[in-house]
Amino acid sequence: MSQLSYTPTFRHTPWVDNVSRVKAGGPDGFNVRFEAIDSDLHQVSTVVATINTLLDSAGPAQSGTQRLLVPLSPTHELIPGSQVWAADNIGAIHPEPDSASAAKIAASTMDLSLPDQATLVSMRVIGAYQSASANISIGIQRNHLSNIGISADSLVRINITPPGPGNPYDITMPVTAFAAVDNNNFRYALTFGATGVADADTLRITVDSVEIFYTLG
Repeated sequence: MSQLSYTPTFRHTPWVDNVSRVKAGGPDGFNVRFEAIDSDLHQVSTVVATINTLLDSAGPAQSGTQRLLVPLSPTHELIPGSQVWAADNIGAIHPEPDSASAAKIAASTMDLSLPDQATLVSMRVIGAYQSASANISIGIQRNHLSNIGISADSLVRINITPPGPGNPYDITMPVTAFAAVDNNNFRYALTFGATGVADADTLRITVDSVEIFYTLG
């Protein structure tokens, strides 16, 4: 970026009562002083115009894709009667189904705070998956604030099934529906689901990181 500077040239020399003769002409007259002030103001306008040009060329503030790293704290039960996803001591979360249940279901949700009027671009999920039977899903949904009884809208969902995408996995999925964030009418949540989780899978299936990418403006 150009180095901008402004150095004023006008320096006022105070007049002295009953000594100075104030007049229009001459080296200390009004004309000379006002011309110096006019020159300084012209220089200021030139610098401001240059700044404006540089700002315009830089584009809108906060343009481009932004990244939100979501703290993982799923505390809400998503399906009545199911078990939850729980966090370990390093911040990753695991499905913890009821070992006595044949379905081996674990389903949780957590509130998601998104910038209002943002446009969601994609969701990235990183974790571990070692299972011969478990099906897991991670998604974003929105719920109507005032229309009770209306089903939630799914914005994006990542599904992982045996044999899995590799371990560790790193999957990015684009948001193709309801991408415009509207906090006045909706609340948003991350959802975590798992079925068919064997007892030995509990610590071998993790979600370590969820990142959401979005644009503003």
